Amino acid sequence: MKNFKATYNKWNMLKEHKEAYAFGDEDIDVEGFKKLVKSTYNLIKIMHGHIASGDYVGVTTKDMRNYIGLVSIMSCYAAPLSVDESTEKIFTATQLLVDCLVDLAANYCCFATDDGAMEDRDIETTVGFAVGKEEFVKYDMKTGDLSGFIELANLVWK
Repeated sequence: MKNFKATYNKWNMLKEHKEAYAFGDEDIDVEGFKKLVKSTYNLIKIMHGHIASGDYVGVTTKDMRNYIGLVSIMSCYAAPLSVDESTEKIFTATQLLVDCLVDLAANYCCFATDDGAMEDRDIETTVGFAVGKEEFVKYDMKTGDLSGFIELANLVWK
């Protein structure tokens, strides 16, 4: 589980630049963000596998603390701000996606299959229903298409 530190550091960097992204002072590296989402998703799947099976062989207490720390730092990034002056509201789009990823990481049992495993899936949100969208907004892990979340972010800020 050696990827925790590098992944945590990348999320921490996003959190540290959060206000600059929100005010449009800095642009988010969207491709880097997508890679980070995918690597984080894969770490979540690994931890879910251990949790589902009750098999913690190879998982140390440090790994468990690091997982909780990862969820915590992602939550800090996802916490809303009252401004978004980024191009296409990409900042809000990333926050909405990260909020879904945090939910996935923290609520293992809601996303497990009948045998307890977590299979590859889209990340989806129901936030759109609150702003008049009549369908789930999905992020396809394979394609990394953020367009649904960008559309949702623009609806949120209308």
